[in-house]
Amino acid sequence: MTISSYIYLVVASPLLTLFSSTVRNTLGVYLGVIFNRKFSNFLKKNFTGSPVETAKQIEQNVNDAYKIAVDNVEAASISEKKAFAKILEFKKKYGDSESDQVLSLKKRQKYDNLMENYNKRKMILEITKNLVLQDLKTKTIIGELVVKMLHLYDTDKKQLKEDDVKTLVTVSEQPKLFNDQVFKIMSSQEFVNNLRNELIKNNEDRLILTKKIDSLKLKDANYDNERARLIILNEKIESLEKKIMDAEENVNSNIQTVGGLMGISEQTDYESLFSSFGELDLESNFELQGKCKKMIEGNESLTKLFELYNHYSTASSHVNEHLSTIREYCFECNSVLELSISAYNLSIFWTCVLGMAQIDENTKYTGIFSVAPPEKDAFDARILAKEHNVDLNIVTGDTKIEMEINLNSIDLNYDLVIVNSWFTYCHVKYNLNKFGKLSNKYIIVCATKTQEHENHSLYLDGTFGPKGDFSEFPVEYDRTKTGTAHAISEFLQENPQWKIKEVFEHNWGMTILQKM
Repeated sequence: MTISSYIYLVVASPLLTLFSSTVRNTLGVYLGVIFNRKFSNFLKKNFTGSPVETAKQIEQNVNDAYKIAVDNVEAASISEKKAFAKILEFKKKYGDSESDQVLSLKKRQKYDNLMENYNKRKMILEITKNLVLQDLKTKTIIGELVVKMLHLYDTDKKQLKEDDVKTLVTVSEQPKLFNDQVFKIMSSQEFVNNLRNELIKNNEDRLILTKKIDSLKLKDANYDNERARLIILNEKIESLEKKIMDAEENVNSNIQTVGGLMGISEQTDYESLFSSFGELDLESNFELQGKCKKMIEGNESLTKLFELYNHYSTASSHVNEHLSTIREYCFECNSVLELSISAYNLSIFWTCVLGMAQIDENTKYTGIFSVAPPEKDAFDARILAKEHNVDLNIVTGDTKIEMEINLNSIDLNYDLVIVNSWFTYCHVKYNLNKFGKLSNKYIIVCATKTQEHENHSLYLDGTFGPKGDFSEFPVEYDRTKTGTAHAISEFLQENPQWKIKEVFEHNWGMTILQKM
């Protein structure tokens, strides 16, 4: 039974009971023409359906679809974790890949293949999540519209009144209604929204629908004749039914695309893939999945961000293996403040912009750096940030830049603060005390494994300026303490509203604090 059939059955049934058999037959034909001629026959065979039972069944179908979607994402996530486990296993066996003395050329090639295939697997996971999100939102709109209409007609047995129209308007405006629980499950994993433009279009469509319904609502007040009101009601339902059918078509398209991507995952023997170091021809699969290719490549700005993100994710650094995690946290943050040693490497900046690109609202990124970025990088940063509605502010200085910053000169409200500076006890302690209070949600501290109990040599050796002696810090700081661990521990003791959320020990390590 199609959605149109449900609507036709439940809308027609209560209304037609108000009239004589002759009028019912006439209106039955009329309604059949409005929705679709084939439904006039359906009415005769299925006139006694229960709206409540129908509503419950539709709601159950939508909930079942949510579960399948979440399971699909979980399957892709497990695949990604398997790929990453292979990389860790390789490192444990052969050592760190960036050491030419340790790895032979053959082993290095194997490691590079592992990283390449792992990143491709991550791409499949991200796109799958995006399509599932779009699918769930559209299904929610469809399901809730139908359920609301069924319950309205089962309760009132009459034409729509003004309050009913307001209810339908409210329904049409909301991208998610009764899927909050599932949305939390999806949000806990976090994902990038490559379908941002498509979602904007859906919002515009909903706005158009809302205006049409508002217009019809105003017309209602000018009609007292029962038959005229019935005609207007039919126009309303026809408009809603068309919207639902259009949305259902979009859902089917998304289901096919997700199914195709999941098919790629299911057909891949991961053990064989990584033991033989074969390559997954992701590009050819995208060609088969034309919609995915169009979504990514059709947006030059988004493509550029992906290229930069993928480059820095695979280029060995103290943070490259954590960029995917930083990106996930940016999905739920409208604003980011990064404190960094140098802007010569904008890897975290590109990651943050890509993560915040899914957010419809304007976002902001402030970077406080000891060294200014190259002119070309700064230019690209301004262009890409603007295209994704990110208010960009980069402040540069010297090794004492954090001390010289007047908090009145920058925004005092951020969802995420990233401490990526000199990795010494004094620096991390100072940054947490001064800038940590600006964060509403999270603080990320980098290099918390390698520099857990040791100060980083870059500051002491004067790599980016004069040799450091910690003289710029408050006199009460204990200069005998070293590393990031003491600084984080003291911050948590002095600020009980903060807690450790996650600790990562691979790469150079990373610790994430959450505000309770």
